Amino acid sequence: GQDGNFFFSPVSISFAFAMCYAGANGNTETEIADVMHFTLPEDNLHNAFNALELTLTSEPENPPGEAGEELKLHIANSTWGQKDYYFVPAFLDILALHYGAGMNAVDFASDPERCRLIINEWVSRETEERIKDLLPVESITPLTVLVLTNAIYFKANWLDPFDESDTTD
Repeated sequence: GQDGNFFFSPVSISFAFAMCYAGANGNTETEIADVMHFTLPEDNLHNAFNALELTLTSEPENPPGEAGEELKLHIANSTWGQKDYYFVPAFLDILALHYGAGMNAVDFASDPERCRLIINEWVSRETEERIKDLLPVESITPLTVLVLTNAIYFKANWLDPFDESDTTD
């Protein structure tokens, strides 16, 4: 219902839930697997997401004419965790190894607004400033323990260009 453009990436949503799934147990683990249709054993699943990212972000062997000349696809994952909070090492290893999502220790408890700004700056850099305010004001609180982020940047020429004057935001 809001004015403006809206874009979402099913790949980003899948990556984000796969990262959550890596740390889930019990009912939460089962529900994520059911909703996202994760049917592979967990080790194979994370390997598959890693392979998917490598395939999507590698240079095309035979770009179709001019369409490949400006092709940019960058997938960036990161985690932001409350400093001094204990995170299970196996969970962090999966995120780092398969998703390139290193842990950034921050202090949500004492300065949630500053943390929100730091995360938004990271997202802005990773998306070449296309997404500037992913996390709205007050979305991070002193009770926040972990924020998992996924950003995708995609730019390519159209195979069949269109007249820009025929479009609007």
